[in-house]
Amino acid sequence: MSHRYYSEINLHLVWHTRDSRPLLTPAVEAAAHGALRQRVLGTPGVRLHALNGTDNHVHLAVSIPPTLRISDFVGDVKGASSHALNQMFARDGECFAWQ
Repeated sequence: MSHRYYSEINLHLVWHTRDSRPLLTPAVEAAAHGALRQRVLGTPGVRLHALNGTDNHVHLAVSIPPTLRISDFVGDVKGASSHALNQMFARDGECFAWQ
């Protein structure tokens, strides 16, 4: 007997810059979205549906496989993107960080 199942985990994630400061200027926002997109698309089994935001937060709509823990995925995406932004835009010891 065949056992078939279907599983889909859809997430709409929103997170702010540290202290909700308007750090996502057009140049930084483009870099942030690029870093987020790269990390999401580089994660096996994850599908990116939408990525957008404003000057102080981002929205990310994805589907993830049931084998991937949400907390691990979010931590990885936020960590990789903030690291990439700090490599590109670090200034006077002030680091970019998500809330």
